[in-house]
Amino acid sequence: MLADGESARGFAWSLESAILAGTVPPVLVVGVHNAAVTARSRSDLRAQEYLPGHNRRRFDAHLLEPGFRQATRRWAERLQRAGLPCRHEEWIGGHDNLWWERQFPIALGWLLAPS
Repeated sequence: MLADGESARGFAWSLESAILAGTVPPVLVVGVHNAAVTARSRSDLRAQEYLPGHNRRRFDAHLLEPGFRQATRRWAERLQRAGLPCRHEEWIGGHDNLWWERQFPIALGWLLAPS
């Protein structure tokens, strides 16, 4: 599994209990860090879209992630029409650790389950 470098530790902690419970097979977590931030670099655009309080206009335009949701829904429909295994669920929530910790082990357990 591959994650933002800063997120790898949180993923590892949330996955450990699922692995110990037997709902997710053992996996390797690899965290790839971003390039170093310099004084001349632009501010973190992802933070402006995902985290409230940085840039209201960008955050509001991004909250319910309509572009990502529509594209993901279309891919799920295509996979289902092709008869391929697919699981697509949507819920209202933030793009934060709470949802990753709750949903990621479930998704990974489904994906890596023995046939």
